[in-house]
Amino acid sequence: MHASDAQTRKNWGKLTLFVLAILGCWGYLLPRVSQLESVQNRVQYYEERGIDPAAFFYDDHPASERWESKVRDAVERNPKAFGFRDSTKISQ
Repeated sequence: MHASDAQTRKNWGKLTLFVLAILGCWGYLLPRVSQLESVQNRVQYYEERGIDPAAFFYDDHPASERWESKVRDAVERNPKAFGFRDSTKISQ
């Protein structure tokens, strides 16, 4: 057996272990974690409020105007805390 053959087998072994680790996490660990009471409570919390945790933007969520208003007020009260100049106004 040549040195390159040994290295190739070693690399395939590493790849196999990596794939098995991913499959183990995906097929065993994550389903078990999803059954934890704390995770179930968080899922229920999001569902009751109509929140999709996978979404990127919530500008169409009913509470988004309230959230935006709170952020806008906080920035206008203390713009330096958010890296803005004193005279910064947040436009809508």
